[in-house]
Amino acid sequence: MAETLNRKQIADLCKVSLPTIDAWVGRGCPVVEYGSNGRSYKFNARDVLGWRRRYSYQPKRRNPVFVEVVGRLVREVAMTVGPAAVKAGASIRTAYGLESLLTIRLATFAQDSLARNGHHGVSLLEDYLTIEDETDWQGIADEAGQSFDQDECTQFADDLIFPPGWKPPQGSPAALAAEQQEKPDV
Repeated sequence: MAETLNRKQIADLCKVSLPTIDAWVGRGCPVVEYGSNGRSYKFNARDVLGWRRRYSYQPKRRNPVFVEVVGRLVREVAMTVGPAAVKAGASIRTAYGLESLLTIRLATFAQDSLARNGHHGVSLLEDYLTIEDETDWQGIADEAGQSFDQDECTQFADDLIFPPGWKPPQGSPAALAAEQQEKPDV
């Protein structure tokens, strides 16, 4: 059986941010086991890398300046929402979840809007948000006098992004894999 990796390990392997991994799952990236209620998502590295090669976006941009402005906006939100929420009194867990949810939703909305206006194949999270841009949650927690539990925060964010009953897009590799997991062994 192939070794499974969690979200953070897959993000590190692919040199992308955690919100990018969440966006990939929403677009059908194969998942070995969906996380919930304290369980982490599990991914097969080979399957994810193969999916990325097959389904990665190949930008066809008619107005690269416009796309860059939108990409920078998504990046700015991703880098400022969480720390601002903590400064406003939110817990680290709440701020982490809020940052993850807003980043994914804003990027998805912006990509859909760009596609409707002729900018197909844009992946804002992959193109404009890197591992180096990730929020230093441990540093923010230390500064705020709070604790930071990566697994707890990740699970909270996953529950916000992928609420109970969430299913991957129909016909996507992730949906097909989930269907196979649900079938009883014969």
